[in-house]
Amino acid sequence: MMRTRLLLALALPVLTAPILCAQVVVNEVSASNWTTIQDNFNRNEDWIELYNTAPIAVDLGGWYLSDSQNNNTKYQFPAGATIAGNGHLLVWCTGRNESFGNVHHASF
Repeated sequence: MMRTRLLLALALPVLTAPILCAQVVVNEVSASNWTTIQDNFNRNEDWIELYNTAPIAVDLGGWYLSDSQNNNTKYQFPAGATIAGNGHLLVWCTGRNESFGNVHHASF
């Protein structure tokens, strides 16, 4: 999905009880992925890269990602979705609203 403007509204908790200093940030956004990388369907889709700034893994289950200021809960990460310590995670913006292991396709 091509977008000329992508608004990101992350409804992600920054601090949780078991993870006292973990922070997940939006590291990079591709809103016009014509040739860079392909998803698991061999398509050049838009994507968002998340980065975990902490050295420990973070469970993203129950966290949200959205492209709407009016609806911050458009895509919910499923239980068991994780991002490794100091790791990156691509989320494909395909509108599919599905996950395959740690490959995530947002609902927008």
